[in-house]
Amino acid sequence: MAICDSMLIRFLLVAALAAMYQYINQRPQAVLPTRIIGLFPEAKSLATCLGGVAGIQAVLLPGDEGFAAAALGDNRAFASTPAAIVYPKTTQDVQGVVACARASGVRAVPRSGGHSYEGYSVQTGTVLVDLSGLDFFTPGPGDASARVGPGNRLGPLHYKAWTQMGRVFPGGVCPHVGVGGLILGGGIGPLSRTFGLLSDSLTEVEVVLYNSTMFDPGDNGKVVAFQIEWPTYDVIPDVLEAVQAWLRTAPDELNADAILGFGNVQVSGVYVGTLESFEPLFAQSGLTDIPGYQASSRAPFRNSLAVSTRFIDLVLLYGEYTMGLQGSGEITDLLLGPETSATRHPAPSKYKSALISTLLPRAALAVIRDHIARSRDCAYLEIRALGGAIARVSAEATAFPHRSATFSFQWQVSWEQENEEHKAAQTGWLTDFYSALQPYLGTPRAYVNYLDRDLAESSAQYFGSNLERLQKIKLAYDPLDYFRNPQSVQLPG
Repeated sequence: MAICDSMLIRFLLVAALAAMYQYINQRPQAVLPTRIIGLFPEAKSLATCLGGVAGIQAVLLPGDEGFAAAALGDNRAFASTPAAIVYPKTTQDVQGVVACARASGVRAVPRSGGHSYEGYSVQTGTVLVDLSGLDFFTPGPGDASARVGPGNRLGPLHYKAWTQMGRVFPGGVCPHVGVGGLILGGGIGPLSRTFGLLSDSLTEVEVVLYNSTMFDPGDNGKVVAFQIEWPTYDVIPDVLEAVQAWLRTAPDELNADAILGFGNVQVSGVYVGTLESFEPLFAQSGLTDIPGYQASSRAPFRNSLAVSTRFIDLVLLYGEYTMGLQGSGEITDLLLGPETSATRHPAPSKYKSALISTLLPRAALAVIRDHIARSRDCAYLEIRALGGAIARVSAEATAFPHRSATFSFQWQVSWEQENEEHKAAQTGWLTDFYSALQPYLGTPRAYVNYLDRDLAESSAQYFGSNLERLQKIKLAYDPLDYFRNPQSVQLPG
């Protein structure tokens, strides 16, 4: 099964922390906590300074028990050793941590979930600011919005939104992904054609906090989940041709994606409406006219092509599936508990992405079929339908520029740890596949939440026409480029 969406604390959160840096660096020292002021003149060690920040849950240094596990990201292809790992509980704690890092000549790197595809949320020699302690959730007036901390992970956040407010939000459903990076990179999810990107619900950013609009799902929170599969790759051109035609005129309430790999072809999605209104819409897809289809035997489908179910139950079931806990009943406890090595994906991985605004011709669909047919074990392509509510927001309204895109592509391969032959085979297949499809994709574009360090001119592909404006913001809030990673927004010039 596909690994969960990546998480990286991206530009808006970084800009907010950069604003804290300016606040700390430019305001009189009297505004800082007394214990921090006293440490600056002596330039005491980083560890001593961090230990003096009131409210911090823990400070882990290399060699401490638990440090090695805490320094792991979700993608085991990368291993880094930060100078310290710090667990703040409040905005004031984060301010103190940044002040200590600056005084010691060390950069601070925030981590919301640690799911950066390229491992950028853990960097060697930096102070890793783990935001998991900022996991508050405060419903707003009328349960129409909520004040949410960036330390929330998607599983608990969906659970809190539903149990406390009876609301849903259009983010992803991978349970241990952090909300900070998802929303600030755009936030594509299974409800995005209906309600837009998660970042489109962002109404306010207060340092590392944000307010997110919630949606009333109606009908006691029920939606229609659907899934249809074929146990052969031969049908890929027919399936993708049908999906492209279906989504061109589909209402915003329909959300769909196709996953190609793992031995089958799967089209699934969520329809925000009733089963009665979905059935004639599904009949228009033509998918059941393609021979060999079958329904999923897994919950909640139980050999039905479509079922009416609560969205929160889909979140819980997805969590069970990704953690290998189908039917165990343990998922709620895991969702509400801390992430552990058992809930992280154990394999090193590599990803690529693309976005298109046109329909792929039959020749391109044949290229996809031929490369998927040559895939082995942990390799797949996910194609997700965009448009709908996403396209009704101006490209200049947020940092996400790809409003005209109709589909997103995400490739992923994984390999056995320390098996260079397996790694070479997997990454070679990925590179060949990506290159073969390029002539059909149009202007190169990529999704910043699917990071790819091998991407040429990555900033232009991630941010498009918004890049120049983002560079100006970077210059205004972080003129020394203190907050950065190898693919973050660079200073102009």
